[in-house]
Amino acid sequence: MYSLHYPINWARKSIRQRGLLKTFEIAVSAFVDIEFDLYYRTDTTRWVDMDSLEFVSENKAHAVLYQPTKARALRKLLRQLNLLRMVLSLIWVRAKAAHY
Repeated sequence: MYSLHYPINWARKSIRQRGLLKTFEIAVSAFVDIEFDLYYRTDTTRWVDMDSLEFVSENKAHAVLYQPTKARALRKLLRQLNLLRMVLSLIWVRAKAAHY
């Protein structure tokens, strides 16, 4: 996981290791994830231990943690499948319902 607590130090190290273009792509991806969470009032950027999630499923016993999907990559896939509007509408409805 990339530490964005110290963005200048992270950027310098990332540019040395990955190059300018890849560092820019990673920074944009992180920004899109934060923007998504702020807009939909969700928290999808953290990895979460399965024991802290409250849902019932026989598959939960085999899981270790919840690891989010990057919003930018998911949007690109959904756009290619012509599903983006439908999925974002469902997320918005669920997020609004969770706050009432």
